[in-house]
Amino acid sequence: MVRRADQATTTAAELVEAAEHVARSGKRRVVRALGKPLAIVPLATLADEPKRRAKPFTMKDPLWEIRGIVDGPGPTDVAANKDRYLAEAYAV
Repeated sequence: MVRRADQATTTAAELVEAAEHVARSGKRRVVRALGKPLAIVPLATLADEPKRRAKPFTMKDPLWEIRGIVDGPGPTDVAANKDRYLAEAYAV
């Protein structure tokens, strides 16, 4: 349903009225604001959205593979010495 206002802009009261109509009816409505069409669309309800089930976190989860990555071999002061490490890498 297109509602055209006689004036170039739609008042705040008319926008509220249109939004309330959409909330009651569940159908979209188009009004004109500043001379351009403005669609007011109803929100989807949670029942309309498909439900996703999360898989359980087990000991076989791939996330366990990153465990201990910080304690592995190699330098642990990279943030403090990044310039030195980069210079060494490019010098080779």
